[in-house]
Amino acid sequence: MSSTAFETKRISDAPDVIAPDGCEVRVLCATPRDGMALFTLASGMVARAVVHRTIEEIWYFTRGQGRMWRKSGEREDITEIAAGISISIPLGEATIVAGNWPPTV
Repeated sequence: MSSTAFETKRISDAPDVIAPDGCEVRVLCATPRDGMALFTLASGMVARAVVHRTIEEIWYFTRGQGRMWRKSGEREDITEIAAGISISIPLGEATIVAGNWPPTV
């Protein structure tokens, strides 16, 4: 039986990376197969639209409000976003595409 170290981490003040859509990303914890991160988009900003090819995601919104455009194959929808809302993003790896609104980041 192998032993694995436990990871403990605080959210960093500065982003660890900027996502392809323009959001700030702060990595929380990660395992060899999965990870968890905090994504931040400033008030009034619009992220670049991306399509995912190989990554599945679940998003949970902790604060703010807005709208999110999602497209999977021929299916398209706009979801009203607010604190406490959770949505799923189907398989994909982020690649920038033409979106529903012009990006500001």
